[in-house]
Amino acid sequence: MSTSSYSTAYLVIPLFNIIIDHVEDVADLSENEVIQIAANAAKEKLIRYYSKTNTLTMLCTALDPRRKFHYFIKKGFLDDDINETKML
Repeated sequence: MSTSSYSTAYLVIPLFNIIIDHVEDVADLSENEVIQIAANAAKEKLIRYYSKTNTLTMLCTALDPRRKFHYFIKKGFLDDDINETKML
């Protein structure tokens, strides 16, 4: 998922979102019940780890000139979380 041999902090949140969106699509579109169950289990696990991200991780993403805070607005993050990150 990275174009280089290592990932950096600014990619943590966007990569989580890509993976979560993918497993949601698999769960919704698959006709195989076993795959749906597996995709939903994967989503639950990802969300558990995703919830451990914090304002510092958000700030790393916001400092990326390609994303800035527009990324969080587009993805529907809470205004309070965005404003708290801006205050850092």
